[in-house]
Amino acid sequence: MITEAEIETYAEQIAAPGFATASIEPLIGHLDDADFGMVLKRASGISRARGRAADTAADSLETLTRLAHAAGCPAGVAVLPWLQERGLAEEVESGWRYKVPKPGI
Repeated sequence: MITEAEIETYAEQIAAPGFATASIEPLIGHLDDADFGMVLKRASGISRARGRAADTAADSLETLTRLAHAAGCPAGVAVLPWLQERGLAEEVESGWRYKVPKPGI
């Protein structure tokens, strides 16, 4: 478990204007799932408090993380490359775009 100060430090970095979504995994990918989630939640709160658009880098990665877990990504595996290998996410100029899997027939 990381400290509140560490959560705040990471969150401030992620919420900074111009921070690229692809930079989140290298920055906090070493954290366990609970700490990772707390940092993203705090970064999202900071971004909203600053009046930025709701689709922040933290929101995007949180969505991609949820998609990966729903699609069966094993714990401890880097989410973005895993989704990309399966065609569920692609890197675009502004960050990452994901595809919502459709239910099987």
